[in-house]
Amino acid sequence: MGPTQGSFAEARAAAPGRSWLREIWVFFRSFFLLRVAFMYLALYAAVQFVYSGGLLAFFKLMGTDFGAAFEAMSHVLITPVGNLLFQVAAGLTIPFYLRRCLRKESMTLDMLGLHKRRLAANAAVGYASGAAIITAVALVWIAAGVAQPAASAATDWVFVGLFWVAFLAQGLSEELAFRAYFLTALARGHKLVPAVIVSSVAFALLHVLGGTVSLLTFANLTLFGVFASIVFIRHHNLWFLGALHGAWNFCENNVFGFTLDSAATGNASVFTYALNSDANSLIAGGAYGLEGSVIVTGILLLAIAVLLATSRRGATRT
Repeated sequence: MGPTQGSFAEARAAAPGRSWLREIWVFFRSFFLLRVAFMYLALYAAVQFVYSGGLLAFFKLMGTDFGAAFEAMSHVLITPVGNLLFQVAAGLTIPFYLRRCLRKESMTLDMLGLHKRRLAANAAVGYASGAAIITAVALVWIAAGVAQPAASAATDWVFVGLFWVAFLAQGLSEELAFRAYFLTALARGHKLVPAVIVSSVAFALLHVLGGTVSLLTFANLTLFGVFASIVFIRHHNLWFLGALHGAWNFCENNVFGFTLDSAATGNASVFTYALNSDANSLIAGGAYGLEGSVIVTGILLLAIAVLLATSRRGATRT
């Protein structure tokens, strides 16, 4: 019998744990590799739009030396169409992830945090929270003199709407894989802190495949995983967390235009920005963009500290 109240502790205790190596192998085979496969399908589809070369052009692109191929792939995926297809591909993994969790892993929707009660309200609060966090990052970034924002000259609102839907699905898919499944699976029969760290590092490793990643960027991606894990453990609501994740990415890309390259959103962003040439790379974020900034490091550390402090306070009161 699955948990009735839908808490993380109940989901964690609902089934006996397997060895860590077994859990990591199952996740790698059934979740991580599936997402990578969909990434390459998105790349292939994007090549058709960007280069109009069909299958032959795709294999020619992949047949060059690794450095040139990676650069070409990065260029394709930061075009507006390529970026959108990349997010859509992530969202398409959801039914496959759910099938694995519900049928092969004998999990329930409640165990995954997909509770029916107050679904819309939880998603709305999560979305507002994600938008608020990334807005705070953006305002500090601008106040630090990193960039000068400007309204987009001709925003394509249809494209903006497509990105909004795509990022909602992308955020939900990643949280379903890394928090609802992998974190829960690792925590069964094992200590919670190592489970949070391992699942968060795995989350960062996936994003290594999506662009140029510095050590600081990797640390920030891992910190986001830790932050998301604590949110999931505390609230155990995937609608809330998926919406938060989707809002972070949508606002970063399609509201503020803070992407790897201005070509990634083009006129599919409400605002654009001009990066100051003398901006410190640690503050500006370097090649990867906003996630490579120490501003993100500081805000994520603050958010984690607040979550931990309020969790302890709540535990003390009870």
